[in-house]
Amino acid sequence: MTNRFRVPGVLPRRLEELGLSPVVVLRQAGLPLGLFDQEKILVTTEEMFALYRAIFEVSGDPGIGLKLGTEERIERYDPIAIAALYTRSFRDRPRAHGALQTVDLPGRNKDFRARQ
Repeated sequence: MTNRFRVPGVLPRRLEELGLSPVVVLRQAGLPLGLFDQEKILVTTEEMFALYRAIFEVSGDPGIGLKLGTEERIERYDPIAIAALYTRSFRDRPRAHGALQTVDLPGRNKDFRARQ
């Protein structure tokens, strides 16, 4: 059984978006200030609890965990996730996915449909 857990790489950005300083959170948790600079952020169970306890203490917001897990900026969603969100049922999802593949999205290779 592993005692290392991966911290999402987007966590520092989400903290900043919510008005929290990642450095202040790390200091409050007693973790290395360069923790978020790592490519793959791994922490022990104790460090994970310390991190999320510090996030709560710094924010003072009992709902901070929910806010961290909520993505409000739709431009960050994956196109497949967008299709899934806007279909009435699972049966409609493949049809929406197919329609979405024909849309020219910024940063998407126009030959995407041909490669499938």
